[in-house]
Amino acid sequence: MYLDLVRSGIVCFSLFSGLTYRALNSYLLLKLMGIWTDLRVKIEVKIYKNGFPINIMPDNLTLEQRKKCMSNIRSKWTEQEMKTHSYLKANKIKHKMHPKILGSPDILLKETNTVVFLHGCFWHKCPKCFKEPKSNKEYWLPKIRRNIERDQKNVKLLKLADFGVLELWEHQIKTDFDDVLRILIQNGIQMEKI
Repeated sequence: MYLDLVRSGIVCFSLFSGLTYRALNSYLLLKLMGIWTDLRVKIEVKIYKNGFPINIMPDNLTLEQRKKCMSNIRSKWTEQEMKTHSYLKANKIKHKMHPKILGSPDILLKETNTVVFLHGCFWHKCPKCFKEPKSNKEYWLPKIRRNIERDQKNVKLLKLADFGVLELWEHQIKTDFDDVLRILIQNGIQMEKI
C-alpha cells in the first residue's frame, strides 16, 4: 500500500488485497470535519493489514521526484559495465554482454568459458565498503540478503556447468581498474599450451 499526493491535491490511497478500509475512512472523516486541510503537513495514518497496524514511512519526495530517482537505477549497462565493455572491445577480447545463460552474468568471456559478475557494492553487500541503510531497513536488509543468496546459488550452478566465475566489485572498478584489467586479461584470453 502507498500513500501519495496527486496533482489535484487530494490524497489517494491504493489498497492491495488484505488491507482494510480504516485508513480511507479515517481520511474521509477528517476531511468532512475540516481537520485535514493542509496536505503538506505529514500526518501519520494507521494502516491495517489482516487486522494488525503496519508502519508506513512517509516519503519526503513527490511522486515525480521518486519516479525520476528510481528510474535512474539501472540493472544493465551501468557505468562499470560500460567501462569494462569498452576495455574488452578495445583489446579485442571476445565477450558477450548480458548473455542469456543460467545465472544471468554480466559478461561471458567466450574463449575461456568464464562468466563475470560486476556487483554493486550496496546491492550485493560488499564485504569491504557496504554501509547499512539508515532508513527503511525492514525493506532493504531482506532484499540485500536475497541478492546475496541468489548470487551464491548462481555461482554454484555456473561452476557445476563448467564455467569459470569471476566476481568483481564496483569499488574495484572505480579505484583499481588496472588490477581488474589484469584479472580480465588473464581470464579472457586462452593461454597457449606449451
